Amino acid sequence: MENNQISSLLTSYIKMDEVNDLSNSTVTSVRQFLEGQETPDAHLLSFTDKLDAENGLLTQSLFQERKLNDTKRVQELDGIRDNYCTTFYAIVKAHIGSPILEQAKAAEHIYQILKNNGGNPSRLSLEKQSAVMNSMFAAIDADGLESVETLCLTPIYNGMVKSQSNYKESELARSVNKAARDKAEPAGEVVKRVLNAFENVVNYLNLMNNLLPDTYGSTAEVIDSLIDGINTKIRTRNTNAQKEEVQAASQN
Repeated sequence: MENNQISSLLTSYIKMDEVNDLSNSTVTSVRQFLEGQETPDAHLLSFTDKLDAENGLLTQSLFQERKLNDTKRVQELDGIRDNYCTTFYAIVKAHIGSPILEQAKAAEHIYQILKNNGGNPSRLSLEKQSAVMNSMFAAIDADGLESVETLCLTPIYNGMVKSQSNYKESELARSVNKAARDKAEPAGEVVKRVLNAFENVVNYLNLMNNLLPDTYGSTAEVIDSLIDGINTKIRTRNTNAQKEEVQAASQN
């Protein structure tokens, strides 16, 4: 830390989660300092509370973004659903023409229902698959359950129904998350206020460290160290990005 001044943060290149983490660490460090004072600095406390409040909003915004962008669960449930559909369809089709007349009739019955609904649902787009499966379930539940049982497919059929239900619940949760995200202030807007509140804390610490270095020096050094860590990460990231750009250009 040069001239008792905390280093400047490379705000142009910092990521929102880095702002969030840095602000959390700063709030924790400053509050520990304030708790050790016989008479806590009211101005620093006010700046810190503001940073904490704005950063809390950023935490919520980032959480909503992550939930909305996390498609892994939806993809996983879609894969399970597809496996059930493919297995059910393949077994039904394999029993068509079975030497066991009862099974052959049952397979023809279920196959016709599947055919009327587009065949194997897993081959359809996500938008169409759920509607087709619901239509297929309604038809089978109406007069096809006995045929399903004849083919010993009841466990697979029930699994297929359950997998569709799980998938729809996951889709509904994503819709709720999207609605919440759309109503909330964008994280990109919130982070501007967090950075402004963070700068106010840093500027005040710089001022007081010049006036009372014995009192504020250690806390200023902690914040300087936090910023230095983030800046180092940013510089490394930018350097690697530039190397990748040069390498890509040389290959063209």
